[in-house]
Amino acid sequence: MNDAGHPSSNAVSTTLTVPTFNAVARKLWFLRLDLFFQHQHIFDEFDKLHMALSAMPDETVADL
Repeated sequence: MNDAGHPSSNAVSTTLTVPTFNAVARKLWFLRLDLFFQHQHIFDEFDKLHMALSAMPDETVADL
């Protein structure tokens, strides 16, 4: 219990956003994106694909 009589918690709330796409260091971007998915508990492959494509510039998506 803390001083206010509430159960104490070590949890910290954070807001993460999808990492900004980096065309120069694509491999690093995908590593960071994977860490983002893990932290946000995103496991569905369709959701991952949608978020990844949404974070990429149109020119990059067109080249895929």
